[in-house]
Amino acid sequence: MASSLDACHDYWSNGKDLLFISSTYEPKFMKCWVPILMTYSNGATAEHYRIHFLKLMRGILRSAIQSNRPFTDSMVANVVDHCEAQSKGFKEAFMDLRTLHAADGRTPAQLLQAATSLLKGCKQHFATQVERLSKVSGVVAPDRKSEFKKLTYSLLKADTMDSLNITVAELKRDFPHAKAWVEWWMRPAHAVMLFECVRAVCIQSSGNHCRRPQMRRRQCITGYIEWSAVIYRSTKEFQA
Repeated sequence: MASSLDACHDYWSNGKDLLFISSTYEPKFMKCWVPILMTYSNGATAEHYRIHFLKLMRGILRSAIQSNRPFTDSMVANVVDHCEAQSKGFKEAFMDLRTLHAADGRTPAQLLQAATSLLKGCKQHFATQVERLSKVSGVVAPDRKSEFKKLTYSLLKADTMDSLNITVAELKRDFPHAKAWVEWWMRPAHAVMLFECVRAVCIQSSGNHCRRPQMRRRQCITGYIEWSAVIYRSTKEFQA
């Protein structure tokens, strides 16, 4: 079952420190999102996220082995926000897992394609950005908010690259002050996680849009709180 990652920027007393929380949805009994791994981090680079994701993936692998279940890629599928460091960290962690801990003979290019197919961007983050930008009168005229929203949400429904590019061109033409915003979402690292037609092209190709990201080499400090069962504790217990 896929998990979702949130990075809390205001949890610790030091504003530069973060709390990474990976959660999964429990559909049978609690019917809510349950945290499965909490990580203290002293930064938010791709390397920090790689450490968190690798810890999570190794835990899932260990659980599968202990319960005599075959380990599959889909077990580590993830939903992240549209932070490039998160997506890079996830891909690096997956490749490390499948190279060092659960090798299955795939090439680096094949592993990278598999990692890309397992990673999705959060559509709620996109919707929040659309709503926020639509309220900026200098970018979207008040009487054109509905038109802007309709066009932007249609990007999510595009089933071919041609239809996606046509909508992008319409947005740039009709809302020129939103051009930089649109182009940001169309960057390969963002588009591949959000738009299905881009994902399909990327997964089928080993070109530059899916190339292996470069690791950022620096010391990363992390601490883990791994939940093997559903445990509720007071927030103060984790407060720095």
